[in-house]
Amino acid sequence: MALSNVKPLSKIKIVATFPKKLEQDLNQVQDNTEKTIKGIHKCPLIAGHVITTTLKSGITNNVNHGMGETILWFALSPNVSTTLVDVVSPQPDLYFCITTTSTITLSLFVFPKP
Repeated sequence: MALSNVKPLSKIKIVATFPKKLEQDLNQVQDNTEKTIKGIHKCPLIAGHVITTTLKSGITNNVNHGMGETILWFALSPNVSTTLVDVVSPQPDLYFCITTTSTITLSLFVFPKP
């Protein structure tokens, strides 16, 4: 078949008549899917991202997060055994503060505070 004879899917009109029960079931699936997607979209983790940074021991490390709002964080990959302490940031919409018991490079996952 020559390509000139192929119609794009967007131009094909499909007309179908469904039994009432099937139509109700399809409507219910659509409604449930919409509710699920809206629920996922509201999850603050969706708006998060990973930051890799080096933290120095013995000082308060300011970590810029780029979110423009107060965030929560958790460590993904410390490369040494250490203790991380979240310190109150004077500007939580710009950066968060961490102290650590050893100098480490690690990845942190940051996301908006719900």
